[in-house]
Amino acid sequence: MRIILRSFEVSCRSVERSNHFPQVNARIEFNQENISAGLRLFLWGMFKKVVIGNNLGAPVGLVYGHMDNYSGLPLVLIFFLQAIHLYCDFSGYTDMALGVARIFGIKLVDNFNRPFFARNVGEFWRRWHISLSSWCNDFIFSPFIVKYRRLGNRAAIAGIFVSFFVIGIWHGANWTFIMVGILQGVAISYEFASKKKRLEIASKLPSGMVVFVSRALTYLFFSFTLVFFNSHSISDAFYFISHLFSNFHLSLSGNKLIYDSAGFFIAFAAFVVLFVIEIYQERGVDVAGYFLKMPRAVRWVGYYLLIVSVFYYSGAGDTFVYLKF
Repeated sequence: MRIILRSFEVSCRSVERSNHFPQVNARIEFNQENISAGLRLFLWGMFKKVVIGNNLGAPVGLVYGHMDNYSGLPLVLIFFLQAIHLYCDFSGYTDMALGVARIFGIKLVDNFNRPFFARNVGEFWRRWHISLSSWCNDFIFSPFIVKYRRLGNRAAIAGIFVSFFVIGIWHGANWTFIMVGILQGVAISYEFASKKKRLEIASKLPSGMVVFVSRALTYLFFSFTLVFFNSHSISDAFYFISHLFSNFHLSLSGNKLIYDSAGFFIAFAAFVVLFVIEIYQERGVDVAGYFLKMPRAVRWVGYYLLIVSVFYYSGAGDTFVYLKF
């Protein structure tokens, strides 16, 4: 019950519009379809949050809480894992909240749309924390460029910086969050200014390579900004970056980075499953519909596997990342 209440507490902090849930004015009627769909979504969200998010959150929190104790491989590992941790934690409790709302017949707008498949930073923000980014677009960026349209492209670039400055401050009055906003603003402004040139270069390269490199660079950039997002101070962030490849040894022994190795590798394996599912969804495959057409025995085996994973590999603690914002 506590984790359900916390999922509501944090989800209420997202920037939702009143016109996204007109169902609140209608009479709510429970029906089997809504209850079944809501429970499935809630279980899937809990699996992402508890099995993946919590287990990866322990080493991420350990490193950022004791930065001076680490360098080299542990920092590189956290650099790549922190985006997965945040995504599974954030999207996990979002799915839980959406699932509970669906049980009561209320269909809320999803807050994530497979962000790791974004090919640039602009697209990433159309897939990540959609409620916040769309609110900033509608109430900050669009009015800004309309008001200062006489400035042309300069108005668009200035609007981008203002929007991401607000996004940074929205997370907290700390220089680390302001830096995240600045970095995102610089990246999107660069994409805006260099779009024509980048398209010319991309047209001369194999399409598959362009897609892969674009997605990889977007993920690396987001991971880089998360160094500031997760650090307690700017100096901690610079320590992390400057010690990524110092004292580098291909061994984690003695670092006490992963206390529960079984839970850690279960989380990694679970993310692989999640990522494969999202690959098919990105290709337009109705994975949920395909699953629901399977025999009842197969479906219940899947449900029980998720439930067992949640109970036996729940990770260290049940803290939600966005409780601190």
